[in-house]
Amino acid sequence: MDFDDTDPEEDYNYQGGGTLGNAIGDVVDHLLTDELIEKILEYLTAAAIKAEVEQQKTLIEEEHYEAAVLRQATFIESLLQFNIVRELESHKGTEMSVNEKRMVSNLGNKNKVYLANSLGILEDEKEFQAYTTLMGSRSEIAHEWWMMFDEDDQARFERISRRILSKMEQSISEYTE
Repeated sequence: MDFDDTDPEEDYNYQGGGTLGNAIGDVVDHLLTDELIEKILEYLTAAAIKAEVEQQKTLIEEEHYEAAVLRQATFIESLLQFNIVRELESHKGTEMSVNEKRMVSNLGNKNKVYLANSLGILEDEKEFQAYTTLMGSRSEIAHEWWMMFDEDDQARFERISRRILSKMEQSISEYTE
């Protein structure tokens, strides 16, 4: 087989005739509809949440509530960032630039919760409150890691981690229905 040295831009904009790469590009363009891509993203999101829930359960069962809160906050923050970018791109009608995505990435974790809520990404006030509480606790743990937390703190971290775990399990059931 000969090496195909055609311009990749020409391959991408291919309208018929030409190389095997062009023909494959046409097939992919027709198969990867927005609806299919959305389904793939939903499946991958559900799989990621499911795997994360198992890790969360282990931490909570072993009474590592601070670690569970840190892990949950990081995971939720990543999901919020992903969904914020998707929502803003949908509103904009085009893909965001790297600098625009970096701006979203640079928002603090609580600010991402506020922005997600403003954009209608969060379901309701309960979810908003759960995530703002989670992010506040995450900051408390992360910035005072050398401190020993008392029994009241431990009980609060347990309640928060179990509440978020329950929300994540609920999300899995919504994705798999």
